[in-house]
Amino acid sequence: MKGITPIIAIVLLLMITVSMAGFALLWFQRIGSIAMNATESGIIAQQQAAGKLIRIDNAKNGTDSEITIRNIGTYPIKKKEISIYVDSGSGYTKKDCTPSWAGSDEEISPGGTATCTLSSTSCIKVKVTAPGNTDIASCG
Repeated sequence: MKGITPIIAIVLLLMITVSMAGFALLWFQRIGSIAMNATESGIIAQQQAAGKLIRIDNAKNGTDSEITIRNIGTYPIKKKEISIYVDSGSGYTKKDCTPSWAGSDEEISPGGTATCTLSSTSCIKVKVTAPGNTDIASCG
């Protein structure tokens, strides 16, 4: 019986080593998969943001300023992603255009336009921001 004890000890140590190696392998695979999915999601979000580009086609000044915005990107832009800032001579002030967008769509498709009427607002310059860029135009 003296020769069997070291053999049993070696077998047990080998079993523990193999099970720990298997556990470590599965753990590293899971961590790698999670990191890869997070990276992929981040890249997709950045790509979409970079593809949401706007241009101010027209900025009319008057009692009610009217701003026409064109989507020149490759992804649709939700109207809530667009911010409009008006400079009436004392710096830019954010204006809310949500209730007065022309048309009923909630987003501007690539190549499409949307018109925002800012009631009781006159402007010298207008700045419009989207996830991909910012455009500034003089009101005229």
